[in-house]
Amino acid sequence: MKAFDKKEEQIQVMILGIYHMDGGKGKHVYEQEIEDVLSPKRQKEIQLLAKNLAKWEPDIIAVEVLREKENLLNAIYLEYLEGKRNFEHEENLPFLSSRNEVVQIGFRIAKYLNHKKILAVDFYPDYPEWITIEMIREVMYHKPSGFYHEKLFAENIKKSKELPIPDYLYWLNSQPMVNLNDSVMIDISLEYENRKVAFAVASNWFERNLGIVRNLKEALPPDVKKVLLLYGAGHVPLLKYIIEVSSRFNFISPLPYLKNSIE
Repeated sequence: MKAFDKKEEQIQVMILGIYHMDGGKGKHVYEQEIEDVLSPKRQKEIQLLAKNLAKWEPDIIAVEVLREKENLLNAIYLEYLEGKRNFEHEENLPFLSSRNEVVQIGFRIAKYLNHKKILAVDFYPDYPEWITIEMIREVMYHKPSGFYHEKLFAENIKKSKELPIPDYLYWLNSQPMVNLNDSVMIDISLEYENRKVAFAVASNWFERNLGIVRNLKEALPPDVKKVLLLYGAGHVPLLKYIIEVSSRFNFISPLPYLKNSIE
């Protein structure tokens, strides 16, 4: 009698931590100056990246766009499928830059695989009424004493400029960088003077990622077995933890599809 293997019943979720290719535009805590992804050099790298990730053959792709904007997201995606928009030129898109990683990576892979739709699964929980935006920002930008992360952050900026995009994403999704992203919020919570505020921000961050996975679960069409989830790299540790702990999902590393991907 064959032993029960719960992985056979689980939905496989490959989480690819990515950087914000349009620079973030003030929407994210950690943003960095980046080379224009519409340059011929970067476009070639992204094309190869997308083709290699498509080899995993996900049934659907989920991205960092609010759940309630999924219809608008797919209306834009349809224009790419129909050839009304292309990946190499700047486009004025509703709420979404053509430089955005959702378009450059998500749309491109989905088009390679002839997917008819993309899932929008992002989620933002409410903070307690007593907390202000100034309090939140002060916690999120706090640097713990002996901030050992500084060297890795500096290395991150250096590698984003020097490495081909697939190689940079390999490094960004490697365990040292995942550990770095995991430790930042914990270190802040253990040191920030006002623990009530720090704990509220940390709790909200956990709730956001839990909400993302719940949105994914509720949005999945029937018979989907493999999902590619594209998210800002800061989300990877918690998303990976939630996916791994859940009995419904099975985490898949993207690293084998990123390594040695430059021809």
